[in-house]
Amino acid sequence: NAARLERFVSDVCRETGAREIDLVCHSLGGLVAMEMLRASGMSAHVYTDQVPFLVGALEMARQGVAPGGAGRNRDYFGAYVTVAEGVEAGIVSLLYDPQTSGGLLVSVAGDRREALLAALTTKGVSAAHIGDVTEPSAGHVFVV
Repeated sequence: NAARLERFVSDVCRETGAREIDLVCHSLGGLVAMEMLRASGMSAHVYTDQVPFLVGALEMARQGVAPGGAGRNRDYFGAYVTVAEGVEAGIVSLLYDPQTSGGLLVSVAGDRREALLAALTTKGVSAAHIGDVTEPSAGHVFVV
């Protein structure tokens, strides 16, 4: 619930020294490009080899199984996403998948990253560094 999430974020901020933490619940090929990056005037690199997927999800994506929302996200946000050569199509499909399955994207200043990962791990939260906010842009995502 919202109160529990607020307490959790407050605890993590206190433990990491971060003033704030950005939380985004949606596909990486969707709200990341539109909301967080555009608002900050920045771009991001997403490291596909670091993104955790649900067991079986990649196999399903390789077979072409995807919700309709993934295609709509790709159509709408695709102009803001550049996929590096060699990135598997199934992975790209999962990045556009609008289903979160409880996942949150958490953004924190780079110098606070290790403290955040440690704080989340201590709280029993599975966490991974999946990308970096990089150079100024109109909100572009580079998938590598």
